[in-house]
Amino acid sequence: MIETNRLKLYAASKDMMEAFIEAQTVDILKAAYTEMLNGCLEHQDQWDWYAIWMIELKDGTHIGELCFKGLSAEGIAEIGYGISEAYQNKGYATEAVRAILDWAFSHPEVTAVEAETDSDNAASKRVLEKCGFALSGIIGEEGPRWAISHCSSEISAFCISSSISIILDYDNDGINPDFSCVMDVLGIYIDAEKLQDFYFDQKSGEGDLWVIGDHKNNCMVFNLYADPHDQMDVISFGVICKKEHSDRIYALMNAMKEKTQKKSHFASNDIMRKRIWLSAVLAGENKYTTGAFTQKIKYAESFADFCAQNNN
Repeated sequence: MIETNRLKLYAASKDMMEAFIEAQTVDILKAAYTEMLNGCLEHQDQWDWYAIWMIELKDGTHIGELCFKGLSAEGIAEIGYGISEAYQNKGYATEAVRAILDWAFSHPEVTAVEAETDSDNAASKRVLEKCGFALSGIIGEEGPRWAISHCSSEISAFCISSSISIILDYDNDGINPDFSCVMDVLGIYIDAEKLQDFYFDQKSGEGDLWVIGDHKNNCMVFNLYADPHDQMDVISFGVICKKEHSDRIYALMNAMKEKTQKKSHFASNDIMRKRIWLSAVLAGENKYTTGAFTQKIKYAESFADFCAQNNN
């Protein structure tokens, strides 16, 4: 059980969840809570990560629920929460989410917590902002996804995957203006032509993850791996920035996403939070692993440093 100044939070038992589900009169809620119970039964060693968490006042009055949606292999948990209408606008949701974040991050395997909320739900967005979440860049089923990292609640990260020629030079008539604006926001300047030439000069099946700038809070990340099975010369371009720049970077990356989708009709061109490389880059590690694939991470203070390291 978690206790705050005004609340008690606890993961419901099997019997409690069954009774709670039976009492539901809204089909969509009954289905969602049933899915949670099934998750608990399938992952009994991770019960708390699938259960309905009850939110009560100190006197035992039930005022809402909170839940996780499991814990991914990368240590990422997604939360959902709701407060009964009679108890809204009293700060209870913020108090509950802050408490559950403290609980989640007390587990060393947890690297980040995410949440989705409808774009028009101003109250829910305020809760997430107050708790240190920032827009992660993903547009999920329920709306924009927000995230808070175990590394820092003041950092946001975004990434777009597309053809290198589209990311750097969308119209083949000078540098992509959105990419140019990203450089202005970060104060990091890239010679797009040199970077593109470097990528194409690599052998198929080679290429590292390059971090240019301050890897802890202000940098560009280029995954320049030349996939031998890729016919579109797709790379990943990422940004790690301070929270104060999050909205601007998000807007620019979203514009790049829309342009690349129109240009290539490639469905996976989307903004996403790079769950695998983010924590490794923030920690300054020299590699990251996903499945059976391990890739080197290399760091350059500037593009000039990148060129010097590559004798370019």
